[in-house]
Amino acid sequence: METVESQDIKIKQTGLETKKASIKNGIWLATYKEETKGNNWFKHTGPSKINATYVTLLAVQAYTMVKGKLPAYVCNYSTAKATGDTVGFHEFTRFIHHDLYIGNEQYETPGDTVAGKLGNERGLTIGTRDDIVSKLHLDPEMSAVDTTTYAIAKICLEMKINFRCYKYVTNNLPYIYDKEHDDWLKDCDEGARLLRKMCEGRFGDVPPRKKTNGK
Repeated sequence: METVESQDIKIKQTGLETKKASIKNGIWLATYKEETKGNNWFKHTGPSKINATYVTLLAVQAYTMVKGKLPAYVCNYSTAKATGDTVGFHEFTRFIHHDLYIGNEQYETPGDTVAGKLGNERGLTIGTRDDIVSKLHLDPEMSAVDTTTYAIAKICLEMKINFRCYKYVTNNLPYIYDKEHDDWLKDCDEGARLLRKMCEGRFGDVPPRKKTNGK
């Protein structure tokens, strides 16, 4: 599986100058502050689908009040727990409400018109659940699990806002064991570096890296 960083993107040269997109035209959401160190254009939801829904709605509302229009996109980035061999920085395009199981319809909310599986199969698939620690049955098509993505994707679908999602997939989880947490912090640093590299290649107004602790 190619990572976003390793993909060879070929652009046909023309005589026209292409203006890069602006990060200010969208909303950028991550879960923890540690995941975006040095990248100061993010809002942070905290873990869980409820927190993600609440912060996403507030962020869209604030953007709309200031700009007088909806954001062009919402971009979600965070670390995610690997469910197989896939690790590293990847784009995800399919999102599953993984811990919802009522009656015979896994992933589906009775009475809801929004499906429990959203997106397409162009990129990887992630499952969202509030418990990502327990060893539970995992959908074989999933490459990772997290606690926020499906909730954000659902809000964007209902509000007709373009949604993009990138994850740094790791075998480590925060706040479980000290050693694993320390390894997760290292993953956060690497993920933030790759995220910035991607953004600098696609957007023309990425702020300079924010220094922390004199570094």
